[in-house]
Amino acid sequence: MKMDRMISCYFPTTVVFITDNFNYFTNVQFELSTKNAAYKFFSDPLDAARFLHHDYQIEPFLKKCLISIKENDQGQRIIHVDVPAIHKEIYNNTRFDQISVMIVDYTIPNMSEAVLTQQLKGQGVQIILLIDAKDEALASTLFNQGVIQRFIRKDLSNFTHVLNITIESLQHEYFQKLSEIIFYSIAQKSINPNCPLPMFLTDPMFIQFFSDFLREYSITEYYLIEEKGSFLCLNEQGTPSWLLVKHQDSLKEKDWRYVLYPVNKLLGKDNYYCYLKTSPRDFEMQTDKIASYVEYRTR
Repeated sequence: MKMDRMISCYFPTTVVFITDNFNYFTNVQFELSTKNAAYKFFSDPLDAARFLHHDYQIEPFLKKCLISIKENDQGQRIIHVDVPAIHKEIYNNTRFDQISVMIVDYTIPNMSEAVLTQQLKGQGVQIILLIDAKDEALASTLFNQGVIQRFIRKDLSNFTHVLNITIESLQHEYFQKLSEIIFYSIAQKSINPNCPLPMFLTDPMFIQFFSDFLREYSITEYYLIEEKGSFLCLNEQGTPSWLLVKHQDSLKEKDWRYVLYPVNKLLGKDNYYCYLKTSPRDFEMQTDKIASYVEYRTR
């Protein structure tokens, strides 16, 4: 999937699928991509609502790195985030249980606009509504109201393909929303001339480089580890690597010509020097405690 903006972290998540049509579900489930998603199925939307509001106890990673939210004398929010703490999520064995997307078959019994808006909407979960042609006008209204994030007609000839692409897109949107507070916190520091807002957040050149990097090295999850744009990355086996990013101003502090790794120089809104490190010896990590996605998927 083509990235259009950066996010502070990403890892595979759980997708809730609500439908009571067993034959329909059987046909679809074998075509759903498990590359970046696990699935939890419900046949009754009321059961799904009870699970979400009573049994589901997974907290988003943001709560673990958010230090404080205060208001200054001018009524502006001052947010403090511990950016280096974001990557500690790799030690969380339940992170892949975090629900990012919900697929709702609108044609099943007990499903209504009220159930959708009052019992299923919330917790930042992105909703895909599966509809018949007769419900398209309603789905369009719900989309415009922000109740759902996408709707797909079930009679599409390439339905499963569209569904897989939509799930992946909404997983990224889920993390983008969580990342907004983190990037807002970083942006506040731009008032300090010694800590400018990192250009990598919006620089198309860097975003394209990062997208290509994820694909080339089969990266399954990644975590921002410092505010200049460096990331800790894991493949599905949980093997760590680090994409380290330095900016032109960093060269005044240290001569990076002597780094013993191939360096990519990017000329975008800023000049970036990026290189990959694969040895954990230079970082404080407990590699034996990393919970990998392949272990989760095969348990």
